[in-house]
Amino acid sequence: GIFAVDSFFFLSGFLGSYFLYERLLDGKRMEWALIYFHRIWRILPVYTFIMLIYVTMIQVLGDGPFWFKLYEVIEHTSHNCWSNLIFINNMYPPNSADQCMGWGWFLAVDMQFFMVTPPLIYIQYKKPIIGWILLSIWLAQDLTTSTVLSAVRGYSPSIITPQPHFFEQFYQRPYCRAAPYIVGLSSGYLFSYIRRNKPNFKIPMPAVILGYIISFSTIFVIVFSIYWDDQWNQFENSLYLGFSRFAWGLSIAYINLSMFLGYGGIIRKFFFARLWQPLAKLTYGAYLSHPLFMWLYYFNQWTWIMVENRNFWYLYISHAFCAFTFAVIAYLLIEKPFMNLEPMLVKGVIGIIFKILKKPLPSEFK
Repeated sequence: GIFAVDSFFFLSGFLGSYFLYERLLDGKRMEWALIYFHRIWRILPVYTFIMLIYVTMIQVLGDGPFWFKLYEVIEHTSHNCWSNLIFINNMYPPNSADQCMGWGWFLAVDMQFFMVTPPLIYIQYKKPIIGWILLSIWLAQDLTTSTVLSAVRGYSPSIITPQPHFFEQFYQRPYCRAAPYIVGLSSGYLFSYIRRNKPNFKIPMPAVILGYIISFSTIFVIVFSIYWDDQWNQFENSLYLGFSRFAWGLSIAYINLSMFLGYGGIIRKFFFARLWQPLAKLTYGAYLSHPLFMWLYYFNQWTWIMVENRNFWYLYISHAFCAFTFAVIAYLLIEKPFMNLEPMLVKGVIGIIFKILKKPLPSEFK
């Protein structure tokens, strides 16, 4: 659903916080340039590959009475792909109809969040109180901005009602999407602290069960309550838009942290199954490519598509299969080779720099 992306924001914040904080606790330096380089290097190769397909190939892969519309969209947006490559496409172009690969807004927002993550984690490591204050201020800003902006502009959480400029001026703005990411940052720090300082930490079983009931109930309410949003007033709409993603992040945080600490039973066994490991390596490629397969199918039609459950189940399975199959190819041809190239490139560049400076090469780069 529409909150799946908030789960990814949580995971991004959690993993970034946890691994950076663990690095500092292990006595390693915060390699600022390498941290940002690694992030960009992991994202851009496959992103650029699929962008090239979008710009050069998609237009010649179909025909039919609806195909002209997709041709016009790609022709109209291709000249703005540069903004995707520097991760500002959620801000420029200001009109979502002009955005190249509109689904790439997530990568822009996530990168913008990541840009401030290493400094925040470093401050959290050096001055924990100041770190928590900064996170609290950021969270307060996000909740306040989301609530007030939705109230002033009359937005609602409806996914059916047309809302001009909702996507570009609210949905994809970083100052309205940060809550689950901030929860992820806090959870990563908390998990690291528990592992290192409270190895025998236990949660009473009644508290575990109550936490799961509250978390899953909250998720259920957030997802299904908007079916009655046409009966809400503006205050209720703004309250939902302002706090639903924060509540979602808290629920996901409890479920994840409890499972990382060994709780969860059959739920933990399901999510920790090795079955998901190969699929996890393919999700990035599948995320970037799946709209292309959907477009190729829908805009190639010569007749209308009947809106029936069986049709959409069939299309969902078919699109997922195509996307993950393509992701395998992208992983083997692009993503994995660039991952293998990164350490060689870093060592080579660092070696040249230290040679020019006539300084001994640090042991981790030998």
